[in-house]
Amino acid sequence: MKAKKAIFILQLTEHILKVTKCLLGYPAKREFVGLESELIPLNCDDKKITEIIEQVFRRLEYNNHPVIITLARNQAILRYLKIPSQSPREIEGIIPLQASRYLPYPANELITGYQSISVDKEGYSYINLVIVRRDVVERYLKVFGKLNIKNVIIALSSYGLCNLYTFIKSKDIKVIMIIDIDSQQVEIVIASQKKLLFSRYFKINRNQANWQGLFIDEINKTQDAYLKETSREAPSKIILVGVGKFLPEYAEILKDQSALPIEILSYEQNKCFSKNVLEGLLNSEHSFASLFGLGLEDIRKSLNLLPEEIKRRIEKISKYKEYLRLSLFITGIIFILSLGIIKDLDNKARYLKRLKIELDKIINEAKP
Repeated sequence: MKAKKAIFILQLTEHILKVTKCLLGYPAKREFVGLESELIPLNCDDKKITEIIEQVFRRLEYNNHPVIITLARNQAILRYLKIPSQSPREIEGIIPLQASRYLPYPANELITGYQSISVDKEGYSYINLVIVRRDVVERYLKVFGKLNIKNVIIALSSYGLCNLYTFIKSKDIKVIMIIDIDSQQVEIVIASQKKLLFSRYFKINRNQANWQGLFIDEINKTQDAYLKETSREAPSKIILVGVGKFLPEYAEILKDQSALPIEILSYEQNKCFSKNVLEGLLNSEHSFASLFGLGLEDIRKSLNLLPEEIKRRIEKISKYKEYLRLSLFITGIIFILSLGIIKDLDNKARYLKRLKIELDKIINEAKP
């Protein structure tokens, strides 16, 4: 029996490894069938991390599948920018120059990605710019290179949260605030019409005195920063995702302190989550929301945070494979047509031979 195609989505931080396995159906059906998390020991070196990943992958029956690395929000900088162009090629040339304004590194030590949000009549584009230090990305590539994993994509967790909500609530076009609750951190995303507008990350300690008040303060800071940076419409409601057992408590805190409607996003009514994954989420102390989101649809090239030279090499290999497939297809068609022509010629030769035999008979009979 032929194995189903799958992708593995993971997030690796200094404290934890989270992995989920997603089966790829046809034409666009996807189902999450595996869920694993593993704590990373303190002062763990890359060799030990590689061994931990290898063990988790073995449990999930990894077999040279593509891998999506979910980059944690605290490892990147996001900026909402106005760019004087609407051409993707020109935008890609401008954003590396913009990136060095926000991180004190030369442009060649930074990796950027972006999503176009809107354009105006004056020819400007509004984009969400992602900036990551190259050494952060190269460390991931080094770890996965030791596992001989070659088909890798790196994408920011915020886009996963945006994808997840728009997949489950595809008809909602309003500006919404998504709050991803993890055991020790919170990620907030503000999105509209499948586009990420703003995101922010902060740590949370539930054992700290007045942690509820500090949580509300961070929510208010996020909304204020979003309005100041983007000058766009305020969120119309708050969506909670993440560690299931914490969500009702956070919902009650927000209901008392916020005028916005509060909604808990449920996975249970969606067929893309298998029974064992749903059961795993009930007992999990960690959020897999952004991982699910990145596995639900193909990641755009502009959001892939691989170094540019690696992207070009992958694109070159992909084109070569495409040309090879096309050549084999054309060769196959020519071969089939040739067989048809040969068969047709053979039939005609036989027919002419029979005609000659009959003509010889008629000539012999006609001579008297």
